[in-house]
Amino acid sequence: MIIVDRFEGDYVILEIEGERKEILRCEIPKEVKEGDVLLERDGQYQYDEEETLKRRQYIESLTQDLWKNL
Repeated sequence: MIIVDRFEGDYVILEIEGERKEILRCEIPKEVKEGDVLLERDGQYQYDEEETLKRRQYIESLTQDLWKNL
């Protein structure tokens, strides 16, 4: 899974299986935000809307469980 970790100037920091990779911001779709999931096909990055939604829902469920246990 390729996750957009953060933006730093003209660069995007990706997390790929626990490793960090730096690419130019122009190499990803403009609508991509921090935390979004990408696919790499034929050397190009594409926004993976379905996986991004699943990941956000999972993180939200973890947060809700955390607040219930406080």
